[in-house]
Amino acid sequence: MSQRLYKAMLGGFDPVLTGSEEMSARWTADLLLSLDWCRVVELARAMALFGGFELGSTTVRLDGAADFSMTRGKGGQAQRYRVRLAEWNQWQATVASVEQFAQALKKEKHRGTRGVFLAPGGFSTSALHLARQYQIETVDADILAARLNELPETHSTFFYETGTLGDYGTPTCPACMRRLELLPEPRPQSPGKVSALPDLSYRTSDIVAEVVAARRIEIHRNCEVYFLREVHARDVIVHGHAVGNFVCEGCLLLNPGSVVEGTVAARSVMVRPGAILNGETRILQSAPESLAQESPSVAWRCANRSPNVKLRAKCGQVMFRVH
Repeated sequence: MSQRLYKAMLGGFDPVLTGSEEMSARWTADLLLSLDWCRVVELARAMALFGGFELGSTTVRLDGAADFSMTRGKGGQAQRYRVRLAEWNQWQATVASVEQFAQALKKEKHRGTRGVFLAPGGFSTSALHLARQYQIETVDADILAARLNELPETHSTFFYETGTLGDYGTPTCPACMRRLELLPEPRPQSPGKVSALPDLSYRTSDIVAEVVAARRIEIHRNCEVYFLREVHARDVIVHGHAVGNFVCEGCLLLNPGSVVEGTVAARSVMVRPGAILNGETRILQSAPESLAQESPSVAWRCANRSPNVKLRAKCGQVMFRVH
């Protein structure tokens, strides 16, 4: 069925029924967060074309981050922008990613070009502040949904229909552009083997997407670190701001001025004056179960078995966390 016939039959409405009523096709932040990175890029490019921009080619990295340029007007009156989509594993903008984008914009070929950072999962406080300093426009899922819904109904509905057509949630491999598969991810080393585990030190704000297993973790002052998956360590020392779920065989120490948000399971917890612990805390009577005893987790990976060795090697580097 053609898009034209489909829209004519539905009168510009999405065929979602509540009782006997039809609901208008509306974009939401949750829907955008569920989209394949490739669909988000296609939406952003389509909106730019609708706005009268001429588009450059799209550059895609193996982590799912993507860039494209857009220009409107000619000569000295031309408006030049570079749009960057945050990498899939974070889907959020960190201080490091904003700084990297700002430095790219400073290069000669991008002189006079303004930046638009599209991070569906949002921006950390520090990343947002840095983007404002560099005059980079920030767009998260809420802003993108609002802009899509502000379009004329025919355009908004068309974008909705094409953006959610078929399997729109399974991510695409950036190397071969095939659909990824949910496969077991490499298992992290058990935190019970503390002698073989590293000491980790976070000195800059970051969003950590992978499971963390360490002997000792230290989060320094003026750092915001968001752990998207469970953190296993013997000891965790916080001077800055940490968010996540922590399992400590030893002690969680919060120094003055620090903030920890999330759930904590530890042998002991020490909160010094001036520190803040927001969340559920459980004191362990015995050592926590090792990661080796947990059910194996899965990740989006490419199962490309192409005879092209170089392409297959690139595909082997692709591993996306499940959002």
